[in-house]
Amino acid sequence: MNSFFIYLLEVSGASAILYFGFLILSKNTSVKFRRLYLLSCLLMSAAIPFSGLHLSSPLTVSFHEEPRASSFIATSSPVTSPVSTASMDEATEIATAALPVEQVSSVETGDILLFVYLIGVIFFLVRIGISMYGVYRLMKSAEKVDGEFSSFFIVDKEAFTGASFFQLIFIGKSLLNTSKESIIYRHEQVHATRWHSLDLLLSEVYTAVFWLNPIGWLIKSQIRLNTEYEADEAMMSHVDRKAYSHMLIDLSSTLYYERVSNFFSAKSVKRRIESLHTFREHKFYRGLVWTSLFYALAFLLIACVEPWEGSRSADPVKAMENIKTVTTRFTSHQSDTQDKDDRVIAVAYYHPDGTIDRVDQHMTYPYNYKNPFRREFWTEPDPINVPLVMDGLELGNAENNILYGNDWPVKYWDYVKNGHPKMKTHSEIFTYNVSVERGQFDLPVKIFTTETGLNEDAIANRHVFYNNKEAPLRLFKGYEEEFEYNDGKVTRYLASYIPDEAAEEIFGKNGVVEKGDGVVYVYENNNLSRVTYSDRVYQFAYEGGLLTRTEYYIKENMYNYREHFYSAEGLRTRTEIYNLYKELEFTIDYDYEFYEDQ
Repeated sequence: MNSFFIYLLEVSGASAILYFGFLILSKNTSVKFRRLYLLSCLLMSAAIPFSGLHLSSPLTVSFHEEPRASSFIATSSPVTSPVSTASMDEATEIATAALPVEQVSSVETGDILLFVYLIGVIFFLVRIGISMYGVYRLMKSAEKVDGEFSSFFIVDKEAFTGASFFQLIFIGKSLLNTSKESIIYRHEQVHATRWHSLDLLLSEVYTAVFWLNPIGWLIKSQIRLNTEYEADEAMMSHVDRKAYSHMLIDLSSTLYYERVSNFFSAKSVKRRIESLHTFREHKFYRGLVWTSLFYALAFLLIACVEPWEGSRSADPVKAMENIKTVTTRFTSHQSDTQDKDDRVIAVAYYHPDGTIDRVDQHMTYPYNYKNPFRREFWTEPDPINVPLVMDGLELGNAENNILYGNDWPVKYWDYVKNGHPKMKTHSEIFTYNVSVERGQFDLPVKIFTTETGLNEDAIANRHVFYNNKEAPLRLFKGYEEEFEYNDGKVTRYLASYIPDEAAEEIFGKNGVVEKGDGVVYVYENNNLSRVTYSDRVYQFAYEGGLLTRTEYYIKENMYNYREHFYSAEGLRTRTEIYNLYKELEFTIDYDYEFYEDQ
């Protein structure tokens, strides 16, 4: 679930607890104390969820990821992988051709709900603005006169009695020179001097932002009513209680209303009269003790307890303890591939200490059944993230970060210096030398792989290419790789072949691989959030530190995406793979075997 909606739920929960406290306290506390408590309900309900610092992961987390384009460094098998680069390219070309002219939207249900929610927020904020403009128009159309203590405005509107907005006081023209004029004036002056309009404005903004929270509307209603209680109570030192009660009944037909203003109304006449005749002792300290208890209860239930199915406390590291094997199986939702259902995609074998023993790949995209082959890793991969690469697809140029961390060039150099993977197909003919240039934090800045000569066995077996049958044709002299960093994390990777003069003379510059923009890595905090290379893009989203969504784009159009589901402990239970039309194509199930079960 989107963390923002979790926050909204927590605000609703906190406000419900605090409002329940108000219903209990209101019978035994003064209107002044209730005013402070009601305002605190707004502020504290919005603040308490932040105190737990856990707004981002539900118990069952849904992950979204996509198919991967080929990695620029081989991480498959020392034996030729059953899936060739050509097959992936063909698939992507077909998919791109099938894309509609318009860019495919990646908007999901959560995005739609957020959009609808924001529309509601804007609507209610605009309504507040209209009400404030209504007060301004009322002031411009009214006649300003000097009152007993300050100036006020005479409003010539039918059934208008009185209203105030901060220090502005309005009196109905029909009440001038009557016994009610001074009473209403004093009543509105209480509102003005005690800044009741600030209470109303704050409650309006709160209900605009949290308009889906029904408790917020109840609190707003109570705040408006309590301001009237406080003004009525202050009037008892100026007017007879009984006469004031009769006047409330007489003026109960008022029609004027602006949300952000205090207005002299009798919509709640019965409750206001009952309040006038009910004595409440001001037990401030007792009320403060009870208030503290409800604050503590809201904090414990909202900020400390993990109510959203428990996955906030999911710990993948702990969940993977004592794992012996992880097996992924394939289920098709398409009629032409259902014959592959329940076949094993991959099996990861773990040592008792939690490190990886090996990963045997049985199936790869497009999920053709092949004889198992063993994946090759540069070094010990992250055992927690190995299941991310077990669904038969690739993570493209993000796979290195996933398996080895954001400083993967360090491990890459350790691997390359023993023989560059890019040169494997040429090592039968040429020999190479590999060197590195290091920068800050001893990170590799450049890796040079240069051709040093012809392989003697290749010459003896005449496994060489000749130009005009005279000289060996060398398509390139070597391979150059460059790295850029930010805060120790690689942000750009560029690679190009060092051209050979003969190759350039025969094939021209089209025969030389250019650097281009390389591969660009973007991070959110310490998490990889975007990888861009050529015309392909991977976008990653996280909740609670877990990868929750990956979107795969080709030429700015979404190709597909995946959703991942986890247990309460943090174990990945399945992956659902969707096409660009948001149709479920495949499901990958994860099965676990534990050493402790033996």
